[in-house]
Amino acid sequence: MQFISAYDSSKSTKLGFRLLHIQVTDDCHYQVAVFDPNVIMAETEHENSQVLALAVQHWLGYGLIYPKLDQLDISQLQQRYPKIILLDENNPEYDVFTQYGQVVLDWNEYQDEVKKLVYHVSL
Repeated sequence: MQFISAYDSSKSTKLGFRLLHIQVTDDCHYQVAVFDPNVIMAETEHENSQVLALAVQHWLGYGLIYPKLDQLDISQLQQRYPKIILLDENNPEYDVFTQYGQVVLDWNEYQDEVKKLVYHVSL
């Protein structure tokens, strides 16, 4: 998974990003406390549940990659945190996921939209 936060650079007028890659085996709660991310992005399907739980616990925006409803805590998914959900175009759960967040169908769009959440949650 990847933690993303915004940072200001005195050398630029554009807002930049700090990125930190975390393994599922890392102490993610400690890393959240130290890195202080604005957004958490799943990079594999196996990280979705952990990303969802961390995001809700720490009030963060997040991104999920090819999630399956039966593998997620629906009560956490229903929480009103900004989220981006990457799905296949023919996913049978597409309509359900659109009720919970913004659905995208392309990996590059997923990464771009998750980064945009930094601006949303930083306001």
